[in-house]
Amino acid sequence: MSALTRRYNEQHQIKQMISALHLMPEATILDVGCGYGRNLRLLREIGLQATGVDVNEDAVAANRADGFDCISIREFEKSSTQYDFMVFSHIIEHFTPSNLLAFMDNYLSRLKTGGHLLIATPLMSPRFYDDFDHVRPYPPYAIDMMFTRERGQTQYASRHKLEGVDIRVRRRPIRLSPSRLHYLQQHHNLLYKLIVNALPGAYKWSCGLLGWTDGWMGIYRNLGLRNDAANDSA
Repeated sequence: MSALTRRYNEQHQIKQMISALHLMPEATILDVGCGYGRNLRLLREIGLQATGVDVNEDAVAANRADGFDCISIREFEKSSTQYDFMVFSHIIEHFTPSNLLAFMDNYLSRLKTGGHLLIATPLMSPRFYDDFDHVRPYPPYAIDMMFTRERGQTQYASRHKLEGVDIRVRRRPIRLSPSRLHYLQQHHNLLYKLIVNALPGAYKWSCGLLGWTDGWMGIYRNLGLRNDAANDSA
């Protein structure tokens, strides 16, 4: 992996960000929306054992078959474990703002005060809606509005308060949409080959300048309930 690739590669940066937290091997970790275990494997590579939780029962079964601790949403809701660290990797972009707030508040109630949360999510790009399940992108500023400001937006202020610790970006070569590439391949095959080969090369030799930033990763510290939320629950 080249220095440029490492600099912007999401998995490499996530490893660096988690390693900088110096989590103990016995730390309780939850990978929310773990899918088929990509981040469970990453965490194992750096010496950490995590529990995955996912709505997809097939993914839960596959992870268990691969030797990972993985639970269903139903099992999570029946448990009472408090976690030192949570991972929200490519999940928040699948929610509307109001549903996202409720979703995150539910999980943050199980994150210890002083514990950390990792968010990894795409930004708007011409490829964002290639995944038809994507609802909208959430840049770091949107998370700040809901979770880190002393006074959040009236409609979307969380009950919990987070503190930003580390924010990084994912940058990649410019890519044409699949429909455009398909058209060029069918009707202008030579141009198609030139573009497919030229864009990654331009990205590399420009040291990433001829590319686009299409995602970000952030580490947040849980500061606990906001004062007004704490008073309400007292």
